[in-house]
Amino acid sequence: MSSGLLDSSILIDCLRGRADAVAFVSTLSTSGSATTHVIVAAELLAGARDKREQGLIESFLAVMAIVSPTESDGLAALDLYRQFHLSHGVDWPDCQIALECFERLFDRHQAQVILPEFGRIGVGEIGPQ
Repeated sequence: MSSGLLDSSILIDCLRGRADAVAFVSTLSTSGSATTHVIVAAELLAGARDKREQGLIESFLAVMAIVSPTESDGLAALDLYRQFHLSHGVDWPDCQIALECFERLFDRHQAQVILPEFGRIGVGEIGPQ
């Protein structure tokens, strides 16, 4: 089993200097297991108000691995989106991130079995906050 992914919420808290988030992300960075999704990296960069902040975010992201979806991941995320965007309000980026999280927690076969149950096991947790 691999490690999970750091989502934008924890990374934003870390960038804002929240002590518990900084400690958590620092521990992962030190052990070499800080990983996030390319969409999360883009979300952080989108929040930069100027070049200085963008530089800080880029330096922050440079110490972690950034994963990108494969074509099959994209198509599987599209299936999630088709299933849940109207009924649960889940947006496209969250479907891509959720799929990657499931696949990191379970092997691909297990993820394919579990994903249909997605709506019953916490879709609200990845939907609009």
